[in-house]
Amino acid sequence: MIIILSFAIGLLLMVLRTVYLPSFSLFQYLFDPNISLIIAAFLFGKKKDGYIIAVMLGIATDNLSGGPFGIYLLSYVWTVIITQTISLYLQKESLIIMWAATSACIAIQNISVYFMRTSLFLNEMIAALLKQIAIGLFLSPLLIFLIKLIFKRFADLNSNIRQNAR
Repeated sequence: MIIILSFAIGLLLMVLRTVYLPSFSLFQYLFDPNISLIIAAFLFGKKKDGYIIAVMLGIATDNLSGGPFGIYLLSYVWTVIITQTISLYLQKESLIIMWAATSACIAIQNISVYFMRTSLFLNEMIAALLKQIAIGLFLSPLLIFLIKLIFKRFADLNSNIRQNAR
């Protein structure tokens, strides 16, 4: 059930990021919020759920983005791999793990997009990357803890329904 909930949240975040938030200049350099969702799903859910969510959201985002297929799928799978590697050495609820995983994943995603778009200059890409990382260092832990709270509430609701069904 967490996979379905995560996919629904991911689609909602994708629609918000592509349709509603670009009209505000404050969110011009907003990073991909699905990175935070995948990090939260991997850290606070089952490991296989993190991989399944990364692949499902990657395929959906690639299909809806209109760009070359595989950019988001690759970056989301790398998000899980990086988070898994960092989580071997740090506690799961550490801010350092969230900051490190978010920064690395934003960098990987921007580098992938840079090589697909030849019209971008390297200095423009680095400036946008640094702005996205700065926003990500502030917003990503908030999103991750919000998603963790949603997962916990959903799990509690699910267990209450199962107990009442008996």
